[in-house]
Parts: sequence; structure tokens; C-alpha cells
Amino acid sequence: MLAVVAAVAIAGASLVGAVPGASVVGAGDTPTYGDLSGQDLAGDIVGMAPTPSGNGYWLVASDGGVFAFGDAGFHGSTGDITLNKPIVGMAATPTGNGYWLVASDGGVFTFGDARFHGSAAADRKDPVVGMAVDPETGGYWIITSEGQMIGQGPVSSDPEPSPACRIDPVIAGAFSPAGAWLLTRPLVVPQPPPSATTSGIDGNSIAEQIRYAQACQTLDPPAVGSLLRPLSNSRVTSVYGTRLHPVWGVVQLHAGTDFARTGGSAGAPVVAADSGTVLAVDTRVAYGNMVVIDHGDQVATVYAHLSETSVEPGQEIRRGDLVGLVGSSGFATGPHVHFEVRLDGEPVDPLPYVGSAHAVEAPRRPVPVG
Repeated sequence: MLAVVAAVAIAGASLVGAVPGASVVGAGDTPTYGDLSGQDLAGDIVGMAPTPSGNGYWLVASDGGVFAFGDAGFHGSTGDITLNKPIVGMAATPTGNGYWLVASDGGVFTFGDARFHGSAAADRKDPVVGMAVDPETGGYWIITSEGQMIGQGPVSSDPEPSPACRIDPVIAGAFSPAGAWLLTRPLVVPQPPPSATTSGIDGNSIAEQIRYAQACQTLDPPAVGSLLRPLSNSRVTSVYGTRLHPVWGVVQLHAGTDFARTGGSAGAPVVAADSGTVLAVDTRVAYGNMVVIDHGDQVATVYAHLSETSVEPGQEIRRGDLVGLVGSSGFATGPHVHFEVRLDGEPVDPLPYVGSAHAVEAPRRPVPVG
């Protein structure tokens, strides 16, 4: 059985905060057994599970409401429970006489003959995106956005437990006789309108970007004084920590250290603080033109407000290589480089890790990928 769940537009929704129902469209000659088109719902439809016979299915909403069609039986829902986090998926038991619901914090809810085998830690940085059931044993895996497959209960195979270790987040997964399939989507760089909250939006997105790419690494912070200053012969113009934002005039975290040269910095070379791999080259609203370098060991550095960049994603780079030129793109009041050190995606004070104020040698242009 193959069916597609699609949102349908509802005119004149009567519920406060109501969202459109969902329609089920059969692919090929697959029959459908009903859907929620034309209805107002309290939560989006986030999952679908077929019955073993293929003659029915369940739909689940983010508030835990379950809707049964065809030969699918209704065994309960979390619709009347106040959830800590929304439901993100569901899976049916091998008999079809029950199902599991899973929330984004890893909480698992059982109904019918579904047995509880365990949940995921609620304090995870990577949200849960779904679950997959072993049809032979009735055990299941909880799947996170980093690609982690957390096995619970009896399972007939053991997919590699390490995360996908790639910049694209996982949004769903399914059981395979040889392991599992992971469905990913490109990580979207947000482009919010300029405001006092934009720097925080950019920073959170950068943290997410780094964590996905470094998910299979183990944290080992750099030694004190081991990183190269990204702009030679420079002075610190703004330190890491809470400050009054120079553009918006509100108190917020300055997630890095700003370096500039006396007498003018525009067009000066910005170099890599250490060797690594270019993780991202983006243009963001607050950070402007920027480069992120993955140094391994869950260590990354960020170079922002550049006038131009000189590297490409995936490029191997050495300590002291040119990454771009000083500019004032994004939220900047003048030419400088905003430099961040991030450990497991989170910003820390860069100054303890920065050594000499001068580059050891002239900046090199790294060889492009391919």
C-alpha cells in the first residue's frame, strides 16, 4: 500500500489557531479509506502508519490525536494529555492491534498491544524526528535529527548507532533488512528580517549546522593559546559576553570577539585559526558573509562580516590559509572580523584560545575542492 498525506487549505477556519486537515491520495491503484480534508484540527498531521493488511491506516497529529481509517482500530491517543513536546511520529505494532506515538523529546506512548521498551533522553540537543519498528520482534528504534538510531527492546538487527555526521538534518527513518533508511533534507539558512532578534536566530542556526556535521566527533577543546589570531597586527574592539548591541541598542550576548586594525581594516586578509575542513560559506542577515571551519574534536571557528570569501564548503584548509577579506557585511558599524570559537556548536570566549597576535607566515590561498 502506498499513499501520500497532503495538507489541504481550509477557508474560514472556525477553531482558534486551527490548522488545515490532511488528505490521503492513493498512488497508482492504491485505494484510500478516508482522510481529514475539510476539517479543522488543533495540530498538524505529522505521521501515518499502515495496518499490516494494507487495508487501512492511522494518521497522527502533533497534539497526539489519532485518526483511524479502513481496518485500522482506534486504541487511544494523547489528545487529552498536556504534552511537554509535540508528537512527531507513530508506528504500528506487527499485529496491527496497537501503535506507538513518539514526541520530539523522545517520550514514547503505547496503545493497544504496543509494549513500552524505553524512551530517549529528554535533555538531548538533537530532537527526535520519528521511530521505526522491527516487524519481526516488535522492538523499535527512536530516530533523532542527527541520525542517531536508539534501539529499544528486542531488535533483529543493530543499525550503526553513530549519527549521520553530515550537515543535512535527518527528518525521518524506516527499517530495512540490512539496517535502516534515513531521510534527510538540506539545512536551510534562515533569512529573517533585520531586527534585534536576528543575531540570535543566526547564532542558533550556526550551532545547529555545526552540531549536525560534528555529531560523530568527541569533544576535545583546543589548548589555551593554540589558535592563530584571524587578523594579524590587530586589536580587540569588542569582547565575548553580554553587551549593548551597537546597531539595535539592546542587551544581548556577543558570541565572539571582534578584531580590527588601527588605521583601517577593510580588505585585510582573514586567516584560518587552525587546520580543518570548511564546513559552510554562507551569507546571513546579521553575520553577513561568513565562513565556518570544522577543526575536528567538536571544535569549530566562525569568521563573519567579511567583504568576500576565498574558500568553498568541503575544502581542506591549513592553519594560516586565507579564508576571506575584512569587511562590514551584516550588522556591522565598521570593517572588522567577528571571530567565534564553538565547542559542540556552542560559543565560548575565543580569547583564551588565541595565541600570537601575528600570523606565523603570509596567508596562503588554499587549493579549491576538485
